[in-house]
Amino acid sequence: MTHSISVASLHAKTIKFLSYRQRSEKEIKDYLVRKKANDTDIALVIELLKNERLIDDKMFAKAWFSSRVYSKPKSKRLISIELSKKGISKEIIEDVLGDQETYISDEDLAKKIVEKKITSYKNLSRDQLYEKLVGQLGRRGFNWETIKKVLAHYT
Repeated sequence: MTHSISVASLHAKTIKFLSYRQRSEKEIKDYLVRKKANDTDIALVIELLKNERLIDDKMFAKAWFSSRVYSKPKSKRLISIELSKKGISKEIIEDVLGDQETYISDEDLAKKIVEKKITSYKNLSRDQLYEKLVGQLGRRGFNWETIKKVLAHYT
């Protein structure tokens, strides 16, 4: 006889899992699978959490976008890829990234990075500064056109 975890227990464990940070529905499903929950129990827990408004992929995507813009800026393309990996639908991603409330251009994001980094590179030559900043922006997913446009103001 196999021992199954009750829905109430799974629900409680999932609420604890959610207490650390907001999660996407896919992340919660993956968590419940790791807890060896069956498909029926997973569906029940997901439904309970949705009714309690603890799962909302659109709110999750907005929060993720805000965190990426203000704490560790990345290009919208890279944020979009991250959200896709979290199981967020293409429609929600496009909606959130195109929303006027959350609108910030890749150029503005790149400028934030440059302004933050430029002081730590003050002793470098112009060419070294350019090379470092290109690397920083490239690793954060910005395209070459955006990088050139932003760096024209700083180097």
